Amino acid sequence: MNNRFALILFAGLLLIGSCKNEPKSETTFIEIRARLAADPDRLNPMLSASGYATEVYKLTHFPLLEYHPITLELEPVIAIGLPVETPIDTGILAGGTAYTYEIRPEATWDDGTPISAADYVFTLKAALNPLTKANAWRGVLSFIHDVVIDPANPRRFSVLTVERYFLALPATGNMNLYPAHIYDPHGLLADIPLRLLANPDSAEALAASDPRLAEFAALFTSDPYSRDTAMVQGAGPYRLAKWDAGQEIVLERKTSWWGDKLTEVNDQFIAKPNRIRYKIIADEQAAITLLQDGGLDVVGELTPAAFTAIQADSVDQSGFDTHLPVYMQYYYLGLNNHNPKLADPQVRRALAHCLDLDLGIQSILHGLGQRIIGPFHPSKAYYNRKISPVPFDPSKARRLLADAGWTDTNGNGTVDKKMNGKVVELHLTLLLAAGSEVGQNIGLLLQQGARQAGIEVALETKDFKLILGDMGKGNYDLAALRNRQSPADDDPYQYFHSDSDTPGGSNRVGYRSPVADSLIMAIRNSPDQATRYRLYQQFQEVIAADQPVIFLYSPMEPVISRKAVRGMVPSPMRPGYYLPFLYL
Repeated sequence: MNNRFALILFAGLLLIGSCKNEPKSETTFIEIRARLAADPDRLNPMLSASGYATEVYKLTHFPLLEYHPITLELEPVIAIGLPVETPIDTGILAGGTAYTYEIRPEATWDDGTPISAADYVFTLKAALNPLTKANAWRGVLSFIHDVVIDPANPRRFSVLTVERYFLALPATGNMNLYPAHIYDPHGLLADIPLRLLANPDSAEALAASDPRLAEFAALFTSDPYSRDTAMVQGAGPYRLAKWDAGQEIVLERKTSWWGDKLTEVNDQFIAKPNRIRYKIIADEQAAITLLQDGGLDVVGELTPAAFTAIQADSVDQSGFDTHLPVYMQYYYLGLNNHNPKLADPQVRRALAHCLDLDLGIQSILHGLGQRIIGPFHPSKAYYNRKISPVPFDPSKARRLLADAGWTDTNGNGTVDKKMNGKVVELHLTLLLAAGSEVGQNIGLLLQQGARQAGIEVALETKDFKLILGDMGKGNYDLAALRNRQSPADDDPYQYFHSDSDTPGGSNRVGYRSPVADSLIMAIRNSPDQATRYRLYQQFQEVIAADQPVIFLYSPMEPVISRKAVRGMVPSPMRPGYYLPFLYL
């Protein structure tokens, strides 16, 4: 852990302690107004692919176990405590483990219905139903065999696994739970055994033969269960009160939220604002102006240029506080590995040599970023520091392209190659999210460097939801993306294993490598940390050689708040602070 991060955590703990003891007047109504840079795709944790959605639904939904927003420790919330782990040494599950949880007796859904083990089982069934297309969750839960509910206690249950998966604790405990009676009102999944859905072969056969799975999937994935105020329900302290697309999302604090009884047990139950109003503002200058005019209380996701300008402005400094949390996130350029132009690793590496990222970090990010070499955050102990970032070298890019058969045969400045009997020029399009000034500038740097190597890169700005849609269909060349990191050890299966290269899967770049697949499975199945960390190092070497994406940097995330806002503690997790701690 670096010194800056340690100081942030220490300061955060002190501030949370004072925040926790701060008396709250029962007559004071607290509304906190925050910026969202774009609309979420949907407010359904199992199906959403948007970080903006995560910011919202983590306040409406709760898991058994949750990472503390400041300390990053995995703590029990819906569960009474961490599960009891019992190795299974006999029978068909020999080599697996039973993880026994108990749900807090206080825990209830919005209508007062107790949260039970049946809701946990339903959540698993919904995720493992192949027709719901919850591919990201299915990949994480693939090691689960069944759940056994204690007949004497409907809140106590054991999750049975087929193997001793190293991420079993967050995988079984850190998923948002759904109320079965709300999301499956007709009981379509009630009589379908979980163990049949947990097995991919029997799940596919059941999906083809039992119409209830299709009927449930159609209901669960429908718009009302992603954006309707009556249907989006979870166990968190807030409920969705309003969603005016492109304008605002309003969350109201539940008047009888069960967590109010437990704030002394765990400060993750603290929820000070009575209302949280997210203003959806893509343009950062408009967001800053609204903050300065008193229409917002906190603004994040700012460009380093705007942040440093406010830091230097004496007037702004008198009315606002600036924060610079170290963020568990990295940025990268996704490359469509299925595109014939980009199928050769030499071409992908040539592209990486076309980006002067060191210049970009200094001139565009004002130094508020750290170059990365792979898909793991630099704070992780197994980050491979022996691998050097790809240097800016257009001449080397040209040599790599020539080795891959791309040369400028017609003298027009762009390299070309005969493919399927037709001469194809290396023209590519980089998709950039609307409103991202940093992304635009990084794109311009790539465009300029690529031209020196004989590659023509066009820049196309689109709504991020449309970009995700294009990627899901394989209809893209390059896309500017970011990836949030979990405090847990990484499981690369979701983003880099061949099995995740499916419609709706999270391997959106279409990377396939038998060597990488083998290492990923070895990582997943290794109970020994030292062995696992060596495997992580080898995996990063394979990724660096294959260059399925162009890794950019890990940011420090600028945040600005009004001085009237109290309880502000920089968080390494998105969006860089924890809204339920804030008050006025």
